[in-house]
Amino acid sequence: MCKPSAGDLYVLDSVESGVYRMVGDGGDELTVDGLPHGSREGDVFRLTDGVFVPCPEETEQRRARIRGKMDSIFGKKKRPD
Repeated sequence: MCKPSAGDLYVLDSVESGVYRMVGDGGDELTVDGLPHGSREGDVFRLTDGVFVPCPEETEQRRARIRGKMDSIFGKKKRPD
């Protein structure tokens, strides 16, 4: 579980040849050799004591904010019921 105030937040930017590129909220970049199984680009992690902890709530909040911005720019698409 992602603790709300411990550590720094990083987003999984890309994966290439088993190397994960992480970008911090402050713009710093790190590469790591492994993350939890099922991690995908755009997922948010908190770096605490050298360990990347998944933050699913933060990931969903950011994805929802991005969807909202895209909808306002490109128009909201109808989704099947």
